[in-house]
Amino acid sequence: MWGFFQNRGYYQFTIGFTTQTLTNDGTGSALASFLLGMPVVRQRQAGVPQMNLRQWYADGFAQDTWRITPSTTINYGVRYEYMSALWGVTYTNSNLDLSTGVPQPFIGGQNGYPRGLMYPNGKNFAPRFGLAQTFGSLGLVLHAAYGVFFTPVDSVTTFHTSSRRRHRATTTPQPPQSGTITSDNQCSAKRSSVSRQ
Repeated sequence: MWGFFQNRGYYQFTIGFTTQTLTNDGTGSALASFLLGMPVVRQRQAGVPQMNLRQWYADGFAQDTWRITPSTTINYGVRYEYMSALWGVTYTNSNLDLSTGVPQPFIGGQNGYPRGLMYPNGKNFAPRFGLAQTFGSLGLVLHAAYGVFFTPVDSVTTFHTSSRRRHRATTTPQPPQSGTITSDNQCSAKRSSVSRQ
């Protein structure tokens, strides 16, 4: 991680770049893992142990500070974030297409479906606004701020959809006495085109 600051006159520029590779290797000590910024939660799963997931994430921002009076400062800006969905390099992510009324299993990246099971949102513009007012005679400073923030894709949900070996959908209609419909015994003549592994 690196950063750059240049401050001359009333202008301030800053840029930065970060990268992180998560190997999920703990230290064996919850306190040491916490201090090193490593995950402290582990889970065991059945199925494919190595999911080989990928994701594109990019962001940028522009901001400015305006000193209205010697005691009042406004800070404003906008941030843009692009987060793609997590996708597996082996295209084993699976989900259900509910748009037809009959749940159909599909595999990401095949038959026109997005490889990460959802289309990325390209509208993640996040405005920021801040205000600082000093009360010199009292020695007080009032700070107020507003911002919009976007949460990255929930990886646990993606892990659960990508660790399945067989792509199979099961739907239990209500009431349950009406039976169970699966991708193997659908009532229609059209069979699922999802490949088996």
